[in-house]
Amino acid sequence: MAERSDAAVPTVESAGNRSGPETFGAVLRRKRLAAGVSLAQLAAEVHYSKGQLSKIETGRARGGPRLAHLCDVALDTGGALVAALIAEPEWIGRQSRRPRLIVRAALPPTVPDFVGREDELRQILAFLFGAGDAGEPGLGRVCVVHGMPGVGKTTLAVRAAYRSVPAFPDGCVFLDLHGYTRGLAPVTPASALGRLLRLLDVPGEAIPSHVEDRAALFRDRLSGQRVLLLLDNAIDSDHVRPMLPADGGCAVLVTSRRRLAALDHGEHVAVGPLTVAEGAALFRSVAGRALAGPADGEVLDRVVRRCGQLPLAVRIAAARLRQDPDASIGHLNRLLADDRTYLLELDDGERSAAAAFGTSFDSLSDGDRQTLTTIAGHPGPDFGTASAAAMIGVEAREVQRRLDRLVAGHLLTRRIGGRYALHDLVRAYALVVAAPADRFGALRRLLDHYVQTALAADALIAPHRYRPQIALDAGSPDLSCPATRDQAIEWMAAELDDLVAAVDAAVAAGADRQVWQLAHALRGYFFLVKDWDRWIETHRLAIAAARRDGAVAGEGHLLNGLGLAFFERGDIDAAAESYGHARNLFTALGDQFGTSTTLGNMAWVHDSRGDHSAAAQAHQLALRFYEQTGAQHNAAITLRGLAVAEIGLQAYGDAVAHLITARRTFADLRLPLDEAMTLNCLGDVHRKAGEPAPAAHAYRHAAELARASGSRYEEARARRGMAAVGDDKVAARRELAIALELYEELTAPETDDVRAELAESILTDRL
Repeated sequence: MAERSDAAVPTVESAGNRSGPETFGAVLRRKRLAAGVSLAQLAAEVHYSKGQLSKIETGRARGGPRLAHLCDVALDTGGALVAALIAEPEWIGRQSRRPRLIVRAALPPTVPDFVGREDELRQILAFLFGAGDAGEPGLGRVCVVHGMPGVGKTTLAVRAAYRSVPAFPDGCVFLDLHGYTRGLAPVTPASALGRLLRLLDVPGEAIPSHVEDRAALFRDRLSGQRVLLLLDNAIDSDHVRPMLPADGGCAVLVTSRRRLAALDHGEHVAVGPLTVAEGAALFRSVAGRALAGPADGEVLDRVVRRCGQLPLAVRIAAARLRQDPDASIGHLNRLLADDRTYLLELDDGERSAAAAFGTSFDSLSDGDRQTLTTIAGHPGPDFGTASAAAMIGVEAREVQRRLDRLVAGHLLTRRIGGRYALHDLVRAYALVVAAPADRFGALRRLLDHYVQTALAADALIAPHRYRPQIALDAGSPDLSCPATRDQAIEWMAAELDDLVAAVDAAVAAGADRQVWQLAHALRGYFFLVKDWDRWIETHRLAIAAARRDGAVAGEGHLLNGLGLAFFERGDIDAAAESYGHARNLFTALGDQFGTSTTLGNMAWVHDSRGDHSAAAQAHQLALRFYEQTGAQHNAAITLRGLAVAEIGLQAYGDAVAHLITARRTFADLRLPLDEAMTLNCLGDVHRKAGEPAPAAHAYRHAAELARASGSRYEEARARRGMAAVGDDKVAARRELAIALELYEELTAPETDDVRAELAESILTDRL
């Protein structure tokens, strides 16, 4: 009774009859009898009791995904029992009643040619289909797939994940940790958790700063769910430990070059090279008709051995043969025997896989070879066609054709969304053969492209923010930029990992001007998505680069941006220090705009420290300059800040007047979120002044604008205000309940206070 390793999970119809789907128990009994297997034999095979199996077959007990999978393997039914289980109306009903997550990620595509690995696949699937079994409380389930580079760990893990989709109705998530990707820094646990939380619909502003808090929130979001997490290319146990759920209903697949023995409670699956026979079968499958006719078995075996029997190397060698109809298996064998190519490939330390890269390069045209060696220098985890065209300096349509040919030759991977990625071993080889001058020139062209496009996108995301003049290099590529705010946000979201990596690469290359210009262009998007960690990281690098570049004004603006990141994260002292350095620079330059901006920023620091008089004075100085220069947006923001300080000073009449003026400006500039924030401040003033009617009016309009602009925080703030000033107790509790729900979604610090207010309101009403 052996498993069909390549059998797909069948359709629901295959598990039932023409009048409707059979129950799982009925299908199990029919399949068992057809196989001539007794209940006792099946019980021994799947390690369930004979009595329990009898109850399941007769409908007196329920089966689960793990049992269905074990019986599929034991009876060699090709997945029919899993299909029958998930087709049951009761099973569907149970799933529909469960709270569901929206997991906005998918597994990468699997490969059509898959040979061998029956034992490893069976071990992984038994683990995955058992993820729903009750286990040790608080102990997450993890399976580590480990082996050498190019051995096919990811391919095996992805295939197993696809086969186990029925066991994880809440979704499957794939994340490459880049633990061994040359030229790329590993994805830190904090960054990985940030991405995972966003995939689980946690807004950026609600993601905690510390990795322990992120891990706790991640575990909480997965509680009671059935999600599969595939973490690819991990360095060690500590790299993935914060991302392990505590809920036994979830499962984690990890691939790594190491065994990760410290995860001693997990399942460990070692993946070694294929056998020679399996490697030859894989070669034949990939080569297809290019290997038509009886081939010399000994020569083919030598090719497979020369490839180290690694799936990646075998695939590349076979693809080369398939692309060249004039080649033969004998010719390919002679090429692989060339020690010059073989030794060059060994420079990465992967002796067998490297040989295949040499033969693949022999089959490429000059343009395709140039494309591969150039894009290997891309600093990010993946890239789009526009980025590749910028690096190569060739028209985008031609670059697209080259990329497609590289994908067909298995030297490049196409990802969802039209992006591409290089395997780390392919990247390593390509960097070895690329000339350093060409590599640095390509990086400079890429940086110019990123600076130009990011600046254009930033201007659309925050159109009214003051920006210093930035002179672009004459060689900036003329590539299309986003045309609308939505397109700008979409472009930033797709390219953000690459843009951050480009900042690091520019630092390493000594491209100081591009470092600070690019970081400056990212500020608006970072503020929008509340990505404080990378904002602070890039701005620190950019400040040092601007200093080396002699860009004093740029350094001052970056210091102001860094201070804002610290302030929003709650680090008031660090914010004050950054603002102080910025003010010194702007004063020395005689830059009144920069000085005024820093004064306004410091006013918020004073207000946070309780010094409302100092805050009001600083806002007034900044406001005077903005009004004189006609900077409407800055003036309106400063008026709002001044009003906040005046609330602290109980100067309610002045605060109302300033907020009304600020609101009018924001409305004229069509900035609904700023207007909502101003209306919430206006509601606060009226409420503290004992004027409930105008307060309720302001809060009501604030809630409408906040909801329209997508700000859950400002909507929650408005609804809490409406509850505080409303006469109708029932309506007030309703507003508090909505506010509490919004604050809870954001994990905002106001959550506990609002929960206590709601509880007190209910208790008072009962008394």
